[in-house]
Formats: sequence, C-alpha cells, structure tokens
Amino acid sequence: MVGKDKVDVVVVGAGIAGLTAAWEINRHNHNFVVLEARDQVGGRIQSVTTELGVTVDLGAQWICSHHQRMHAYAKQFGLKTAPTYRSGRTIYHLNGKPKITLKEIPPLSFKAVVDLIQAKNKIDQWVGRLPQEEPWNSALAHNLDQFTIDRWTEEALLTQSARNFYRLWAEAMACVDLDEISLLDMLWCIKTAGSLENVLHGEEEWFIDGAHSIPRRMAERLGEKVKLNTPVKRIVVNTDGADNTGVWKTKHVIVAVPLILADRIGYDPPLLASRAQLTQRLPQSIVIKFNVIYEKPFWRAEGLNGISYYDQGLIRYTIDSTPPDTKIGILTAFSGGKFGRKLSAMDLVARRNKVINDLVELFSPQARTHLAIYGKIG
Repeated sequence: MVGKDKVDVVVVGAGIAGLTAAWEINRHNHNFVVLEARDQVGGRIQSVTTELGVTVDLGAQWICSHHQRMHAYAKQFGLKTAPTYRSGRTIYHLNGKPKITLKEIPPLSFKAVVDLIQAKNKIDQWVGRLPQEEPWNSALAHNLDQFTIDRWTEEALLTQSARNFYRLWAEAMACVDLDEISLLDMLWCIKTAGSLENVLHGEEEWFIDGAHSIPRRMAERLGEKVKLNTPVKRIVVNTDGADNTGVWKTKHVIVAVPLILADRIGYDPPLLASRAQLTQRLPQSIVIKFNVIYEKPFWRAEGLNGISYYDQGLIRYTIDSTPPDTKIGILTAFSGGKFGRKLSAMDLVARRNKVINDLVELFSPQARTHLAIYGKIG
C-alpha cells in the first residue's frame, strides 16, 4: 500500500470499542479503515466452540437491560440470549465457614448488613451527584480521588465482616487490587452503568452463540475495511494530516486499544508527558476466567444456583453458565487482582488443580469429576 490509501478516519483496534466507532463512522457515510494487530476481532471478547459442541465465552459474556446498544445489536443481527440461572440458593464461603441462603443479602450479622446498606446508600448519593462526562472536573473529584477503594472501605465501614465482604465483591468487579484504584474511578464506573443496582445485577443474560458473535457480525458487515494482522507502530502528525508509517493517510485517528497497548505506539510529536506518565502508572486489571464443564449441572439437584463467593481461595466467585436445552453443566469461575496473579504464575496443571480444589471446597466432591476446562487470562 502506498500514499493513495487515504481515508477520513483510521481506527486503531478492532475490539468492541473500535468496531463501535467504525460502525458509527460508516453509518454517517465517512470513509474509514480499522487496523487490528491480531488475527481476529473482538479484543477481550472471545468465544470458542468446544469438542462437546457447546459455545463458551473466554472473555466478556453477560449483558443486562441497561446495555441498550448491545440489545440493539442483538436484535439487528438476530442473536438470541439466555437468562442467567438464579433459581436456588447462593453459597457464601466467608471466614472459613460456608453458608447457603436463598437471600441476595450475604449471611452476615445484623450490624454488618446494616453497615453494607449504609455504604451502598452513600455510594448511591455520590453516584447521583457525579457527572457522567468529565467526572474529574466535578466538585467531588478532588476529595474522592484522595481515597483508594481499600482505604475508603477501611474507614467507611465499621464492622470487619462487612469490610471483608465488600472487598471480596469490589475486587471481583474491578479485577485489580483495591489499593490500586481510586474511589472516584469506581464511582464513575458505577455511574456509566446507570446505578449500583445495575452493577449488582449486571449478569442478567448472555448470548447463546457466544458474545463474540457481536463483534464478528459487525466485522462481517464492515467487510474489507477491517484489516487484521495489521499492527500500528507509529502515528505521525504533519501539515498534510496524519499517517502511520506512511501507509495510511487520514485527518483523524481513533486509538481504541487499552492504554497499556496505546503506550507502545510511537507518536510524533510525542504525547504530553502527563499522558505518558498516566499510561505507565495505570494498573492493568487481570482476571482469569474458567469454564468447567460437567456431565450435568449437579449443583441444581442440590438446590444451588451455582453462584458462590469465596474469600479464602484463589477462585473468588462462580456463576452458572449452563446452556439452555442441554444436559451438560457449566460452572464459570473467576479469579482477579492479586489472586489472579498468583493463579497465573502457576503452571497449567497446578492452576487447573487449584481451580478444581476450590470448586470442591465450595460445592462438593462432585465438582472434581469434570469433562473439560476452558480458561483464559485477560
């Protein structure tokens, strides 16, 4: 390709953000190209069809009623969703003591539950006052940004059991250590989700054909304008517009990749020093997701819904991902933050053994007899 490759917009990255940008550009009849370094689209959204004939999501999976654009895409592409199985009891394995309950409220002491409710009310108040656009310019921003989630949890919650459970939940949501993320950042994430309730109930349904069916269909519609195996190494600005390595000339560039990857691109002129410092210091979240497949969803026969919280293991949270109209069962297990890092440092055999051992501790010895495990570090 030479200088004749001119477009109005170059989009760097074919994850859901980049494809959504391209979709809107295309809708407004502008000329564009999407450049993706990998050999597939979707970014962290990745689905695989197993040897058993069922599709599992290795990355992002669930949507809720608040995800209006995802629902619009699903309708446009004719994709079907399945509701998350929630009938039955939830396991709370806290402080070495497993408790099983039908209630959504964790089985803590009355004081601890009141403590959590008061914390939730405070979060709701802050979220209500925080602007969705440019929250860093809010009157609240300076004070909220002085606290990490870990420090706020320690000071705002009065009972240790409430602190422990809140940390367990927040770590599962943020996928980073709570001393690495500010209270302002967490509140803004909740704001963009609409409310804390939306976050708490964000796993309402999932795509039967896998979440990757959305970016795949988008890329199919966009056609040859999506270029795979095409990493962007440099972006140069000059009087004629912008081009990267002299291949694509354009007036606008949208860099739609994680900051840690965006920092690896060369920029001429360089980005602001403050921007470079931000990308170097920003913690990268880590979450490991395992789909453990069984001959049947044995936990359902025991009156369990597959949801569990575990504050002693490296697996911190599980949920039922069993497809409808099938006999097999799938438990999806998560490990994030420092626990995910410990798990990712293990070799493959040790890692899988640890996952199964934690599931046995949470559920029963039946969790040991599985058909397959599909996992991904992301």
